[in-house]
Parts: sequence; structure tokens; C-alpha cells
Amino acid sequence: MSEQKGLEVSDVSHQYGNRVSVSSACLEVEPGNVHCLLGHSGSGKTTLLRIIAGLERALTGEINIAGKRVAGEGIHQPTENRAIGFVFQNYALFPHLSVLRNVMFGITRRSRKEKRELAMNLLRQVELSEYARSMPHALSGGQQQRVALARALARKPAVMLLDEPFSELDSRLRSEVREITLRVLRASDAATLMVTHDPQEALTAGDMVSVMREGLIEQTASPHHLYNHPVNEHTARIFGVINSIPPTSNLHRKLSPADGNENRLVRPEQIHLAQINADRQSRPSHGNQGVIVQINYEGPTVLIQSQLASGRLIWTREFTPTKRHLGEAVQLVLTQHTCSDG
Repeated sequence: MSEQKGLEVSDVSHQYGNRVSVSSACLEVEPGNVHCLLGHSGSGKTTLLRIIAGLERALTGEINIAGKRVAGEGIHQPTENRAIGFVFQNYALFPHLSVLRNVMFGITRRSRKEKRELAMNLLRQVELSEYARSMPHALSGGQQQRVALARALARKPAVMLLDEPFSELDSRLRSEVREITLRVLRASDAATLMVTHDPQEALTAGDMVSVMREGLIEQTASPHHLYNHPVNEHTARIFGVINSIPPTSNLHRKLSPADGNENRLVRPEQIHLAQINADRQSRPSHGNQGVIVQINYEGPTVLIQSQLASGRLIWTREFTPTKRHLGEAVQLVLTQHTCSDG
């Protein structure tokens, strides 16, 4: 990690009774970066977030925030003594306080005038200054989320923890609120750890992403590396459709050198469909030829499934508009390195 300290989690484990919820978790988040913790329900991601916040005790391991040990052997600093801001899934605003007073609540050791000025500045950053006198119930879900963000940042935390912050928003608002939130977080220079179950959100929001499964962090990498070089097929499938090409396939033999006994992972966009110069025979005659059996429109792209002579189904992806049609005979051509390549 760089000399400037953010969040450091080293070999942290946790159990609920006999059930292991987090196993030897390690991650680092530098100031100004957003790190997404991705996993299905029950994967351990929220438990790890609560351990970092001091709401749960780690069984083993160490946690450092801004260079200060807050959890480890014989150490468990309470939540209020950790330099963190926490945005809960339900925002947890005080219903009896105005927007301005909600934000001021998180500010300590300043005069009332200074508190008000700092709170108004934070509300301007999240584009809600005109709602300073409003009550929380009068705000939309997206506006409440931004108030919760401003309140958490009011303490000037070294680490920001966000638990599914956009899950309650409809799709129309989600991208807009996420854009504002990420801009404010990066400008604050806090190290941000955000829990999400949405793979697309993790790829969009994170500078780095950690994938959790059954309490284990299976892989930590940049969005680009995670999508193109997943550590295993399970991780690959989290981020979308994947083709698993067996060693016996003609396509497998056309791939770059690797262990010939392993299936190769290939994204749909890594295979190109070419027309066959024939009279559109109903059955493919070569191992890398097939017939289109399914076409799924995704918006800007279209997902196409072809059946090879062997009976194997292969997915490819193209930009729309497409002239492909069901029953069309095509040849499958690899266009770039596969997910299995280093």
C-alpha cells in the first residue's frame, strides 16, 4: 500500500456459531479510491463491512484505518472511535430533524455557525442545498441517500463504508445518484468500501473489485482484469455469459497455447460470426461451423447462440442493428485472447 494510509484488512475471519461467515479476508483501499465488495446474499460481504465498522468482532486478523490499528489481537476499538462514515441500506435519517440538522448532527467540536457552514457546503456538493429546511419524509429515495452521504462525510472520515447504497432506487435514478455519490466520495479523499450484489454496478463504480463467495474473497482485481481474466468459471459467470470450451472442441484447438486438459473460457464478444459461402445448408459440416438457434436483444448489443456440428451451443455478441437470423449457417472465428489466457 502507498505511504498514505486508507483501509487495510489482513487475514480477518469471523464465525456465527459453527458457521464460518468470513475466512481469511485481505484487502486494501487507498485514499480517494472506491473498492467494491461483490457477492450474492450470504457470501459474507455485509458481515465483513460490519467487522470493519466495529459492529462485529473479528475472530482473527487485523484492521487498520488511516494507519491506526482498530482491530487485532487484544484490540477492538468501538465504532465511535474509528475514523469511518457509514451509509446504511435504508439511509437511517432522523425523521424529526430537517435535512440541514441531519447533516449537522455528524459534526462535532465546532461552533454552531461552523457546523452550519460545513453542512451547507456538503449539501451543495450532493446538489441538495435548496432542500436544507425540508424534512426527510418529503424527499425522494435518491435525495435521502445523498443526505445520508453528506451526514457520513461531515465527520471527515478516513474510510467510508456503504452497504448496498443504491439498491432501493429504481433504475432511472440509480445511475444518476451513483454518479453524484462517486464524484463526491473521490473528491473527499476517503478510502471507500462499497458492498453490492450487482456485478454491473461493481464494474462501473469500483477502481478495484473483490468477489466474495461463501466467506472467501475469490479474486481482487481491476474491473478490466476481473472481466477479462477471472480466476475461475464461477467468477467469470458472475459478470455475464461465458463459453466454456472443452479440450475436445475444434475451437479449443484454435486457441493460444494452454493446458490442453482444461476447458477454456471465452466471452461472447471474443468470437466473431462469419458467413459461410454455401447455399445455407441446414446442418454445419465443420467443427467451427454452426447454425443460429437463438437471438437475444440487449439494447446496444445482441446476444446470438449458435449450435455447432457437435451439438455444443456457443454464444457470440454483436452490436445492433444486426442482420442475423434464425437458421443462418455461420462460421465461428476467435477474434482475441480468451479469459483463460494470462
